[in-house]
Amino acid sequence: MKNSPIFIAFLQVIGVVAYILTFTFTVNYVSGIFGDSDLGPPMVGMSFFLLAFVTSALICSSLVLGYPLYLFLNNEKRKAVMLVLWSAFWFVLILLLITGELLLL
Repeated sequence: MKNSPIFIAFLQVIGVVAYILTFTFTVNYVSGIFGDSDLGPPMVGMSFFLLAFVTSALICSSLVLGYPLYLFLNNEKRKAVMLVLWSAFWFVLILLLITGELLLL
């Protein structure tokens, strides 16, 4: 069964959103456990931030660009480009929905 690029892009974006929500809830929960306690020198916090950022970039790019890269390398360039464009569309739509929700609060 072949799925459309629209649906595949939607699933990829939902995977990224699920990862982001899981990460933010986890960091929020862990920071609630530690509270305002001193976690050491600022270098530890900066190192955590940068490592988390790079790891998140790797995970998110793998989720969104892995399959299009596979398609591109197998000479399905049009489908690969369509997947990336549809992913961008879904990201913008979800961002607008979240922004709209925040404005209503």
